[in-house]
Amino acid sequence: MQSRSSAILVAFGLILVGTPSIAQVPFLGSCPHMEVVQNFNVSAYLGKWYEQQRYFAIFELGAHCVTATYTDEGNGVVGVNNENTNVATNRKSSIKGEATLVGKNGEAKLKVVFPSVGNFGAPYWILETDYTRYAIVWSCSGLLGANAQFAWVLTREKNPGLEVLAEIKEQLEKHNVPARPFLKTKQICEDN
Repeated sequence: MQSRSSAILVAFGLILVGTPSIAQVPFLGSCPHMEVVQNFNVSAYLGKWYEQQRYFAIFELGAHCVTATYTDEGNGVVGVNNENTNVATNRKSSIKGEATLVGKNGEAKLKVVFPSVGNFGAPYWILETDYTRYAIVWSCSGLLGANAQFAWVLTREKNPGLEVLAEIKEQLEKHNVPARPFLKTKQICEDN
């Protein structure tokens, strides 16, 4: 017989499958407080990033060679272009959106909207970045006494060195981002 907590998590997980703005990794309780980058430099963050790790998300099912490219669209809007290759079909796909800063006093809190899947905004918080080697991105949404979290590790290089990976691991621990749900993103593609 399932415990009440397990039943809530299963029900919450089923709700999330149809909700593209929410992660597929459920936790009990409200979203935890997370510290984000202060005095965020949007210009330094722009450019191409390679996804190294991610929490499972239904919309990234079968995706490898995942990249995110951020561009300055003017008036405080950041263009978002996410690209990937499907591991089963080898077909490339992309989705374009927009991000706007919503953090106060230079906090690295953004809201991302992908118009092709709906006009709702998803939180995009940058917990840590040095702008030139890595970024740790986190998102959380609460519902019915539980929360669902996304987390991504992005790097500027397709295959970062051990020193960078060790620093990322240290930063994940510092921010109490659970490491167990992370999935390694395969970056074995010729043209990304």
